[in-house]
Amino acid sequence: MPEALTVRRLSLAFSGLRAVDDLSFEVCEGSVCGLIGPNGAGKTTILNCLTRIATPDAGAVSVFGEDLLARPVHALAGLGVMRTFQNLELFSELTALDNVAMGCAAGHRAGWAAELLGLPAARRAREIAYARAEETLAALGLQAVGDRVVADLPFGTQKSVELARALVARPRLLMMDEPAAGMNTAESAALGRAIRDLARERGMTILLVEHDMGLVMSACDRIVVVVQGRRIAEGTPQEIRADRQVIEAYLGQAAA
Repeated sequence: MPEALTVRRLSLAFSGLRAVDDLSFEVCEGSVCGLIGPNGAGKTTILNCLTRIATPDAGAVSVFGEDLLARPVHALAGLGVMRTFQNLELFSELTALDNVAMGCAAGHRAGWAAELLGLPAARRAREIAYARAEETLAALGLQAVGDRVVADLPFGTQKSVELARALVARPRLLMMDEPAAGMNTAESAALGRAIRDLARERGMTILLVEHDMGLVMSACDRIVVVVQGRRIAEGTPQEIRADRQVIEAYLGQAAA
């Protein structure tokens, strides 16, 4: 299976402290890869490097064979790369449907002038965006909240709306930063099913940063474990669950 994401010897230091330390791993196309580690392990910093929010000091990153580090942030959508964040990035005063429709902006070709003038191309783009937003909400079981203002929704539902906004752009590679945070058990289980379906039915590649070990173990094909920015283990969920170094460094007695 070809590689969707390749990370080679990635490093980044802040004031002399290594946040990412000579990190290498690959994610195969159409698979789900978990990126786990204790708090402060550098997981979000790694995602920031992979999405051009932070610039690494050294290393190489390729996405579907393209040099990702040579691209500006705004060009990532053109490579089929999307990301969700730990903290919600939604417009709380707008409806869920409005927020999700905005996710189509990455592929919007009508231009701001056409939008401002109300030209047919802009109207058509808007119609397509809202149709795709409705379809995406329905696929995640969120059709009932489409017309509700985001601020009035439970936090777990807001996280699902943010996922829908990333999915509506139909990415090839989706990076998710703690998507289950704030979700209850049922919501987390539904998220796990959605992640597996995205990979298996749509062929989407997913890099998942998550503290919910039940979700990680059930949804991921492979897992990369980092401590202090350095990879200490990589393997299948079964291999990671049995890895003594991982148990000692991160999972603790709960995984024994």
